[in-house]
Amino acid sequence: DRSVAGAIGSVRIEPRAVVPRSERERVRDVRAAHQVGDEGFIFYLGDGTFPEEDGYWVVGGRAGVVLVAPGRASALEIRVQNGATAGPVTINTPDRTDTLDLGAGESQVLHVAVSDRRALVPIAISSREGFRPSEVDPRSDDVRWLGCRVHIFPTDGAGPPPESARLP
Repeated sequence: DRSVAGAIGSVRIEPRAVVPRSERERVRDVRAAHQVGDEGFIFYLGDGTFPEEDGYWVVGGRAGVVLVAPGRASALEIRVQNGATAGPVTINTPDRTDTLDLGAGESQVLHVAVSDRRALVPIAISSREGFRPSEVDPRSDDVRWLGCRVHIFPTDGAGPPPESARLP
């Protein structure tokens, strides 16, 4: 907005911390971004996800990669729900890898600690199986190949995220 730009005389940026070059995230193409909670953001990378307003789907048989900016959160709650087919789902975070054997429609929640120095947390979630909603529900015209549904919430690590941050 030009009227706002004309009213601003200067902008001062103060870094919270300087990350050594060897520890910086490499630049990646971001397809979409959503705010989660009060301060968190999710950045969707590549073509392995289908971002939606209340979370995202991982493409069936692929890995979906996101970067989470947790704000001041000390942990992330990652809720994964398999789609209409049973099969393993693998979650890779900087400090651990978990493989969940989930039935069709089954969900599980993981809590992952966030390092104080990490401004962006890379998370890759892969689903071996997939389905087309239009082949499961005759009322659906959705022909995407979907694996698992994912919701990520920044938390303080002491319990579940606030209700305002929860998604269905």
